[in-house]
Amino acid sequence: MNESETVADVRLNESEKKLIVNSLLCFRHELGEKGIPTQNINDLILKIIEAQSRTITRRDDREER
Repeated sequence: MNESETVADVRLNESEKKLIVNSLLCFRHELGEKGIPTQNINDLILKIIEAQSRTITRRDDREER
């Protein structure tokens, strides 16, 4: 990643993370059947799987966005 690249931090719970990974795995399979290279999808899947998790506590009096 270079200095001028923009990145996004996204908060996902475990079920959302699993849904995204499973969707990408299905997409990768479809691309593979068509003979389309899947390296970028593989890299993205690994990035999501290896992303650090942390526990966030919410206060009851705080409004959700």
